[in-house]
Amino acid sequence: MDLTAIAGAYQGIRNIKEIVSGFIDSKADAAAKEKVFDVKERLGAIQDTLFELRDTLAALQDENARLRAQVAAGEAWQQRAAEYKLVETTGGAIVYQYSGEPAHYACPNCFEGKKVSILQSNRSYKGSYSCKACDASYLLEPLKPIAPPRLY
Repeated sequence: MDLTAIAGAYQGIRNIKEIVSGFIDSKADAAAKEKVFDVKERLGAIQDTLFELRDTLAALQDENARLRAQVAAGEAWQQRAAEYKLVETTGGAIVYQYSGEPAHYACPNCFEGKKVSILQSNRSYKGSYSCKACDASYLLEPLKPIAPPRLY
């Protein structure tokens, strides 16, 4: 059932109430008027129920849309996460490595929070990389030897 069906039902009941009101105004005996009045009250209760159903349906449709978006986001993350694998680098850090191009590493801290933050080189002799999102630092490359200064 959708909102148009509920709106149609509401309109139909409203029309029936108008017809019943016409019966009350006509010349009829007291017993008939009492029964018509009872029908009119019941139709009003049905209208109230339709209003409640309309509100419930709208809330359920909103919840359904929200849950569908949540499922789609989860599936998108699963597809993206499948492109990474947890590795130990030559520098001894445990990070996520991307299997495609361009080759890069992702921060395991952020990855657990379902976010890919690419590690950036600090351009140091220590071979350290840092995550710009959470400020974590990782030694991805082995220490590079420092060339002694040249004396002339």
